[in-house]
Amino acid sequence: MNRRDLEEFRDSPSENNIFVDDGGSLQVIICHAHLSIMLTQAQDVTLFFDESRFPSSAWPNELEQFIESDPYTGGLQAGTQSVPRSLRSSSSQPILQRYPIKSFFGTTREVHRPGHFYGRIHALPPQHGIPGFQRVCFIMLQPDHKNNRWGYEGCVFPGGNIIIGRWWDATNPGTEERVYSGPFILWKVAESHADPEITSSEAMKYLETLKKEGTIAS
Repeated sequence: MNRRDLEEFRDSPSENNIFVDDGGSLQVIICHAHLSIMLTQAQDVTLFFDESRFPSSAWPNELEQFIESDPYTGGLQAGTQSVPRSLRSSSSQPILQRYPIKSFFGTTREVHRPGHFYGRIHALPPQHGIPGFQRVCFIMLQPDHKNNRWGYEGCVFPGGNIIIGRWWDATNPGTEERVYSGPFILWKVAESHADPEITSSEAMKYLETLKKEGTIAS
């Protein structure tokens, strides 16, 4: 659904509404029946970790303001005067363990909307005794739509093969009650079917373009 359809759906809910999004995928929503069916084309995404080209210690402040990937400082980055976020939820609880934060980048060839990803990932404490969960945050920037910024935050399941989370419009976040957002799922495959093959140079070249334009500090 596009933004207009989403607002219409929320303002005037009725039974058996059908919407077709701009990309041609079909989303059927049957209100009050607890049934939601979505048919869409899978999106090919390739992510890279390369400390020599995209070091974790040099995460751009210009991207952090949109996705708040650092849970320990609440956006405290080099060169800012932000007050660190408290690591205690109450005075009786111990300080949370700090886990290293790693940066990554990548590219997608989504139909009609190619984009580049820039993000960060860090481990989470064991959940009910099960280790291996990780939190991931990233932003997608689209060369053909430079004013669009899409934020993603999710959980990497143990084993590192599945990510489930939420995307949102980082350009116009709206309010807590009315935000253009939705769920997403990514899963690891044996090989990419992108043609031509996605390379690490694509996202890095676009990042250099943003630096030359002054959108991101060098």
